[in-house]
Amino acid sequence: MEKDKIEVGSICRVINTEMIYLSFNEFARNAGQEDILHIKRESTPLLDGKIVRVTYLGPHNTTSGCKILAIVETGLGLKYMRFIINIEGLKSVKQITIDSASEEYLSGKPLKEKVPNACVSKALIEAIIARNPMDLQFIDVLFLTDDHYRRILIKDGGLLGLIPEKRRTLELCRLAVENEEYAKNFIPANLKSLASC
Repeated sequence: MEKDKIEVGSICRVINTEMIYLSFNEFARNAGQEDILHIKRESTPLLDGKIVRVTYLGPHNTTSGCKILAIVETGLGLKYMRFIINIEGLKSVKQITIDSASEEYLSGKPLKEKVPNACVSKALIEAIIARNPMDLQFIDVLFLTDDHYRRILIKDGGLLGLIPEKRRTLELCRLAVENEEYAKNFIPANLKSLASC
């Protein structure tokens, strides 16, 4: 990945709230995410400088040409929100190199508490998935993608219970149950009948 390239799963900072789209109907519908919040212009300053995770990228044709828009979700102390923003309004956050806590984990010591967000790295997440997927509970969900969740559920479907309920998709639920019958206990009510098909 290029140094500042933005892609699905990228952690970014909102650098220009003027790039937030207040009316998303067509783009959100095409992305299959019609339940995105409509944000009022007077609320956008609250998002200035906030950290978000990109969940969808796609082109949007306007009279002035094609723009790339992103659907992003917030976290890190801000009330959970999803909204659409032109990627020019985002800046990729370069993940800080591994700190001493991460180095200790990579050398064999177990995690006992949440890893500070500034210390999360791709290397740490990969080590957790390889060694002890249950330790993903110590990583802020903002840094975790559906692919990370798929990989831990292949190892142990019962870990579906560690995934935030709003992130438990039908695909992840089915994968979990295929690998561990007990995972049925963690399927959200609205997906129970579909996941057992």
